[in-house]
Amino acid sequence: MICLTGDVHHMSLHTTGQQYLGSGLTEIITGIEYLKIAKRYSVKVTLFLTGKSIIEEPENVKKLSQFENVEIGGHTFSANRPKWLYKGFKLLGVKNGPKFYQRRDIEKTIKLIKDVTGKNCISWRNHAYWEDKNTIPLLEKTGIKCVSNEVSPNLLWPRKIGNGSIISVPINVMPDHEHIYHGERTKELISTLDLSHQPFGAKQYTVDEWFEEVKKQIVNILKKGGIATILAHPICMKVSDDFVTFEKLCEFLSHYNTVFMREVGENYIS
Repeated sequence: MICLTGDVHHMSLHTTGQQYLGSGLTEIITGIEYLKIAKRYSVKVTLFLTGKSIIEEPENVKKLSQFENVEIGGHTFSANRPKWLYKGFKLLGVKNGPKFYQRRDIEKTIKLIKDVTGKNCISWRNHAYWEDKNTIPLLEKTGIKCVSNEVSPNLLWPRKIGNGSIISVPINVMPDHEHIYHGERTKELISTLDLSHQPFGAKQYTVDEWFEEVKKQIVNILKKGGIATILAHPICMKVSDDFVTFEKLCEFLSHYNTVFMREVGENYIS
């Protein structure tokens, strides 16, 4: 079983990567293009959207949500912005803000997804995978069933967390953004960064090399009876080579059983 996922952000986030999308393109529009390719290969996708992306592009989000091969999950409301505020939260030991603040962030995002797409949001990934002591209890109380914040090549299976009503679906295949040269992530920039803390190591790859590593990791996980969870961002796949490698990935995945993240949860929560 394979779970293909991607994170999609609002354009007012003004990440350096967004400037490489090209004129008139947004992450949501790029996500639609991504889904069209996945659909051609009957590949299911779970896309995690920020609440602000829904406010900024409601009509495009509606179009995105109408694909039968997509599940929409939440990716926080503002993606940990403004930075100065979240730096203060970290100093207080609550990365995502005080309990009332974080709960409002989750509830606002879930409501936006429901209001604009008509679909219930039961899967979640925090921006930058950030969790604090309040995150899981709050996600449980707001009806989330699956959370995908753990990143590790050693976690081959989902596991129940919290009080058992929610499961963690770990990203156990090398994520693209942290390991592919693309956009601003040039060899020159990477050489100035300390990446030794990354779960999959510090090594960086061309998008072609990443794809070869990903195929090996997926096959290895499946041989061991695990669930392979992939993070391939629409923006990264677009910027790296205009979806050429993503199409190769979808063709490869078409030979296996792909599932929505909520379907992983249905198999693990009785």
